[in-house]
Amino acid sequence: MPESAKINDHEFWSGPRKGEKVKLCLRRWVHSAPIAAPGSQRKPVLLLHNASGSHKIYTIPDSRENQPRCLLDWLVSEGFDPWLLDWRSSYLTVADPDNQKVLTNHGDEFNFHNAAEFDIPMAVKKMQAQLGKEQPIGIVGFCMGAATLAEAIAGGWLDNINVTHAVFMTIGLFFAVPFDTRLKGDERTLERLKVSADSFHSVDPRVREVNEGDEVELQAPWPDELEGLYNMWPGRFKPHNTGQSQSEPSDVRCALEMYNRLSFIYGTTYEERKLVPEIHRPEGSRQPELVGQFGAMPLHMLIHGAQDVRRGCAADYNSSEELKDAQLLSSDALARFGKLERVTLITGEKNRVWHRESIDLMYEWLHRLPSNHWRKLNKIIYPDFGHLDLLWGKDSVRKVFPEIKHGLEN
Repeated sequence: MPESAKINDHEFWSGPRKGEKVKLCLRRWVHSAPIAAPGSQRKPVLLLHNASGSHKIYTIPDSRENQPRCLLDWLVSEGFDPWLLDWRSSYLTVADPDNQKVLTNHGDEFNFHNAAEFDIPMAVKKMQAQLGKEQPIGIVGFCMGAATLAEAIAGGWLDNINVTHAVFMTIGLFFAVPFDTRLKGDERTLERLKVSADSFHSVDPRVREVNEGDEVELQAPWPDELEGLYNMWPGRFKPHNTGQSQSEPSDVRCALEMYNRLSFIYGTTYEERKLVPEIHRPEGSRQPELVGQFGAMPLHMLIHGAQDVRRGCAADYNSSEELKDAQLLSSDALARFGKLERVTLITGEKNRVWHRESIDLMYEWLHRLPSNHWRKLNKIIYPDFGHLDLLWGKDSVRKVFPEIKHGLEN
């Protein structure tokens, strides 16, 4: 983050008027440097992170020699006013003691539908309170942040709020996954854990230590059934053989094992060869950036995601998985996307979390709008990118970020 920037935090409670609420944090990056065009105003943009991540996905890698390398710094350098929301899937949100009480006693409040109906609209209203209701706002969503944004638009929860531009990275309303991810969802292991393990409320991939003999000590142990399934999962689906990493420093081995567990939970999270090196192997004494990027994911949100995968599209938690006419895919929902000034869909051809078909299906659905709306739509498929390397790749600044900017402008 540039030295001339500072963070203003806005904490608020999100949820239904009657019912359990979750405490969230909206962060604004305030930059003192002037923008290129004198007298012009910075364009506000809300950044929505992935599931189990946090706002930090947009703050790495660090800038070097005044050259921005993360999306946050790059947007600031391009004249934007970035705001970042830690919504209810953020591991930082989950770790808050007040939210831990909600997670323990009312865990089903942590689902994507609630994030779409309450978290995103309330965050935008907080922005409007600072900026004025007439100020147009753009939103960038990554992974489940994008899916939740799409649901917020389709469900009408952003109606009458001046959101004009939306960038969906890797997914929209449609859920298409590689076969191994679908196989895990079909096993319904998480549903069984919900019933059998009363004290188990979230899944945390963080690794405290990898001991000699490859014994793994987790930040929060997994239930025996989940740990057993992970240990039986074929080695070809695990990106790293930690047994061949004995020469690596301890923190690097922890990061590699954490990456294995992330890939087990969500799918292969990035094309590793595309990444900047500090994600896994930083220079000097710094720890790998990966270890600060993921944490505990609420069990009910994981179950909700698996339901949407089996259904093939977004819907309310515990809705029928045999929906023929999904409410979020109605003609009214489609018309709401048509009111936006620009819709941009971005993914990587090699994405192993959400198959590129997730974006293709979203694009085809949006093309049901009248043809005069098609000029507002843009789909970009990067042939040599996967998932998070879209943000953390060595070529992201040059290849990906300009398309995000274009999606936030007329």
